Amino acid sequence: MAKPKESYQIVGKNIWDYETDILTAAFPDQTPEWARTWTIMRWMHLSNLWPLAAAIRAGGIPDQAVLNLLAAMIEEGRITAAKPRKGRGSKLQPDTLTRQVIAARFYERLVAKGKSPSKARRLAADLISRDVATVRKAVTLLHSLER
Repeated sequence: MAKPKESYQIVGKNIWDYETDILTAAFPDQTPEWARTWTIMRWMHLSNLWPLAAAIRAGGIPDQAVLNLLAAMIEEGRITAAKPRKGRGSKLQPDTLTRQVIAARFYERLVAKGKSPSKARRLAADLISRDVATVRKAVTLLHSLER
């Protein structure tokens, strides 16, 4: 895990751990897990995920409330995966391989059932919402991998 740009430690202890201790002392009727969850969620609302990362690294599975908040933040676009640094080539899409396999397999089945290759490519392209050239490349790639 990358180190934060600023120090989140005081005397070797993470500042969010101090916050958890303070909450536990202030609300003795609540459990330390409640205080930890509350602290993680407060920091998350302020767009800082370090307490969450620390909890995960420590082997603690976050409370369901934390996971629900994380899912909501992703859905709202508040959290996104960092894009790779600028470089050569096109950006990587996680769905590309799956689309290629589906298109190539669908194409092969259509051809095996008697469809013409051009019609099969067009139908496969429609299925994966891409162009015919993409299907042609996918079929070629699949054939080369199967050799």
